Amino acid sequence: METGTQGKVYVMFTIGKQGFIEDVKLKGPAKILEEEAARIIDKLPQMTPGKQHLKPVKVSFSIPINFQLQ
Repeated sequence: METGTQGKVYVMFTIGKQGFIEDVKLKGPAKILEEEAARIIDKLPQMTPGKQHLKPVKVSFSIPINFQLQ
């Protein structure tokens, strides 16, 4: 808020076979927004991995996080 920076950060990550978040990639308009998006993604709990033919597999996700000042 101090710098007045806002915008959309695209977060790409993989949920591994054990359910942990791996390979986080961030793309946004400012480094400070990318760091905040990384902090948010870091807070996500362990998840249930995807399954294919009853075996756990990696699943890729892409999520936009919009930072807007109010």
